[in-house]
Amino acid sequence: MYTAWWRGGAWDEARPDAEILRLAPEARDSSPVGVIREMVLDALRELGEGRWVPWEAVAGYVRDDTRTAGVARLLRRWAERASIEPPSPLDVARRIALESLPALGAIDLGIIDIGNVNPDDEDPSAELGPTLRLTPRGRALLSGKHPTTEPIASRFIDSQVLRVGPQTRVAAVLGLQPLVEIGKVGGQIDVILTPTSLARALSAGVEAEIVKARIESVAPMPDTLSRLIAQASVVVGRGTLVQSSGFLWVEDANIREMLRSRRQTADLFIDPSPPGGLLVHPSVDLERLARRCRALGIEIASDGQVVRSRSTIPPPSPTPPSSTGRRPSTRPPTREGE
Repeated sequence: MYTAWWRGGAWDEARPDAEILRLAPEARDSSPVGVIREMVLDALRELGEGRWVPWEAVAGYVRDDTRTAGVARLLRRWAERASIEPPSPLDVARRIALESLPALGAIDLGIIDIGNVNPDDEDPSAELGPTLRLTPRGRALLSGKHPTTEPIASRFIDSQVLRVGPQTRVAAVLGLQPLVEIGKVGGQIDVILTPTSLARALSAGVEAEIVKARIESVAPMPDTLSRLIAQASVVVGRGTLVQSSGFLWVEDANIREMLRSRRQTADLFIDPSPPGGLLVHPSVDLERLARRCRALGIEIASDGQVVRSRSTIPPPSPTPPSSTGRRPSTRPPTREGE
């Protein structure tokens, strides 16, 4: 794929869209993108050998190259023939560095950590942007060698630190995400399995057997880690959750027993309740609780104030019938002569 990209024609970063027609190589009107590819690769050789380089540094290298002005004129003429907007050399270089080369596995992409930016800068956000680093595969391709991958397996370098090897499947490494903390990230990736991270995974609902299976899919576990998982997954007791709307503190044990056993208030509380009070049933509101307890002579306080039940006005009594047995007339009085 790298050779096909380098030859050009079928993979052209100057085009705004992908190739639509399958044309023969001699029938394609290729853009002068090959020169810009050489500029980007030269910048990576000189600036990014074994370290991270900001994209702005690569862009500055392309901008200052003596070939850039001539390539801009060639791109403009090619765009006129292709009936498209002429791209700038920097736009094409950005697509090469941030899209094509990462897809080929030649470079790694990163971002600048905002926490490491100097707060004294006038506009630190203007300096932020992607960073690039040549991968071992990219260094081999740029030097004309065939890239090879060493068959290094993942292994535990101590009882808690797992070093991920290049032969490990990406899905297996991603499966460790709920269990580990990120350690060293450089030429190799180290993940750390701590008692805190394992306890957090178990509390989130990941079973101990699944934890072991995910770790063993990457590397064999040491005995100390197996014992740690076994200890963290031990069930020492069990509790039952009971929903309630509140807890009524009652210091007098006799009053608690009266409220719990009397017919007027027995259905208000959950039995058994913990010592020192009574759990209020979820369907009971404060007004009902206060009214029932007050009927037994017990006041309920909430937020330092005694709860008073709302008094209801009795409905008006019906009008008694007259002594003659006739109902009173509801017609309005009329004036004389009407």
